[in-house]
Amino acid sequence: MNRNTTFSILLIAAAAASVLIGCEFLQPPPESQTATLKVTINGGGTVVADPKPDQNGLYQKGASVKLTAVGTQGNMFFNFMGSTQGTSGKDLLNSWSFANWGGDSSGTQATMTIVMDGDKNVTATFAHTGIKKITSSPANINTGVASTTLTYDSTGKLTRTDDFDSSNAQIYYSIYEYNSSGQCTQFTLYNPDGSIYSGSMWGLWALVKYYYSSSGVATKTEYYDSTPSLRYYLESDFNSAGQAVTITWFDVQANRAGMVIHVYYDDLGRMLTLEVYNDDGSGLTYGGYYAMAYDANGVFTKVDIYDSNDVLSQSMTVSYDAAGTPIDMKWYISGALQTTYDFLWQNL
Repeated sequence: MNRNTTFSILLIAAAAASVLIGCEFLQPPPESQTATLKVTINGGGTVVADPKPDQNGLYQKGASVKLTAVGTQGNMFFNFMGSTQGTSGKDLLNSWSFANWGGDSSGTQATMTIVMDGDKNVTATFAHTGIKKITSSPANINTGVASTTLTYDSTGKLTRTDDFDSSNAQIYYSIYEYNSSGQCTQFTLYNPDGSIYSGSMWGLWALVKYYYSSSGVATKTEYYDSTPSLRYYLESDFNSAGQAVTITWFDVQANRAGMVIHVYYDDLGRMLTLEVYNDDGSGLTYGGYYAMAYDANGVFTKVDIYDSNDVLSQSMTVSYDAAGTPIDMKWYISGALQTTYDFLWQNL
């Protein structure tokens, strides 16, 4: 073998070694064993993932994740107490219901399972809905209302409610007004002939006005009779998180605080309990303590009302369909069902 041949073989060997070494260092990195899940919300609602990702926002590849879509419900405090205290004053008696999944998933069931075999992008779409009609069976024992129809404007704001008795004769109707921010500022209650309501039923006021702070949270509610004279008002104090923690009910004619409501929240910011006291600190004998209950997805399901002796006096429960839309509310007194309110919804 001559020197040239030997040199050529050495060059070839060196080149081969270089290629091998280069291949070793240029090998693609091992495939990632984690994946990300991105959820985009269209409309009003949230999506709860079970299990949640790790502290880096990652799932192990192959993991199964259950996703539950929960539509944003209307102003619960307004529904139960006729007040917007501590809220934005929006979405009165309307809501958002789950419509469908999109992206790397599909379907119309509010709960679905996705397998993390790679990075996933999922879209949850919610439809803006409002209660079209409430049917009471039997009619409300206090007001005689058997059904209520609701009217909304093109932006989804509640503008009018019409109340009827069991013979479908109109009892009264209400007109709602809003500011430029879409917050309800007042509603007026009218008799069927268009005159302002002048009855004496507790809880029915000729005029109710709502006031808001510069940050957009309701701080005061005023209740007027038909003259119109201011009879009562609610005023709130807030904590550093902007939650109403103390609500004082003032009796204007008596020139004193008629009652004080203390509001407590859980770690997720949900209203948990209301404690109602007379202005001297003693508990009320009627409706002294409200306890709220939520399901595993954080949806409101029940409120129990206790008197000052810790005896359950009333309860209200809410049932939902598979899309998370409230379908009825039941009102109990001392454990006995009094009225079932059935909700008929419409898209807004």
